[in-house]
Amino acid sequence: MDREQAEKIAEALLEPERRRQAEQRQSRLQRRWSAAGLHHRNRRALPLALAAIAVGAVVGCAVGVFSIAELAALDTWKRLLAWVGLPGWLVGLWWFRPPPRPAHLEEL
Repeated sequence: MDREQAEKIAEALLEPERRRQAEQRQSRLQRRWSAAGLHHRNRRALPLALAAIAVGAVVGCAVGVFSIAELAALDTWKRLLAWVGLPGWLVGLWWFRPPPRPAHLEEL
């Protein structure tokens, strides 16, 4: 068997693996930016934001920033949502992002 024939056989054997990796790469990119990926991240980030709001209310009461009567008002919860919940939600979206692609798979 000469060198050219060996190279053709090697290329033919490697082509399905390269095609599989390219398809895997494309599906990963589509998942990363798809609505399903964002829904998954959002589903995990919302409880974090709600917990941050609850902790903010408890700490605010304990420190004396809010009274029990103020916690009954809707305006206090709007402030907690804006100052604590929104940053908690954004941190949750960042925290639960998909992991980066392994570099060694790209080199194969």
